[in-house]
Amino acid sequence: MKKSVQIFIFALLAGLMFACNPQKQNNGLIFDATLFKGHPDTTEVKKLLDAQPDTAFYRLLFGRPRYIQMYDALDSTEFRFKHNKLIEIIVHKPTVAYKPESITRFGLPLQPATSQDTSAYIMWKNVYPQYPVVNFYLVGNKPNGNEKAFKIYFKLKD
Repeated sequence: MKKSVQIFIFALLAGLMFACNPQKQNNGLIFDATLFKGHPDTTEVKKLLDAQPDTAFYRLLFGRPRYIQMYDALDSTEFRFKHNKLIEIIVHKPTVAYKPESITRFGLPLQPATSQDTSAYIMWKNVYPQYPVVNFYLVGNKPNGNEKAFKIYFKLKD
């Protein structure tokens, strides 16, 4: 009897812990790319993602300084800023398949790719209003050899 009361109390406490800590629904999206209109600044990006970056740092890219925010929970997504305005988004470890249909996992509607080379890239150029270029590009094979390693690139309009 005493053991069953302890189990009941433990189950009740565990249930309360989960009930008091609501989880966000992500609707199967990695992040919603439609939210990034114009050039949001670093604080706006945090608010839109409702998250804090895991790391933030400056890096020289092609001789130009860029401020970078990394979000590991969003498939290691890098948000690049120029003069505190978002200019590019790069998903380093996408958990989606290397096929055009995967674009819907970023909240963008499925549109036919404007250019595609199965050995190098899938590209949408001037298809999505806020992005002149969206590109899935291969970077080699994953260690198991069957899956393709690739990154996803979103360039915001100037």
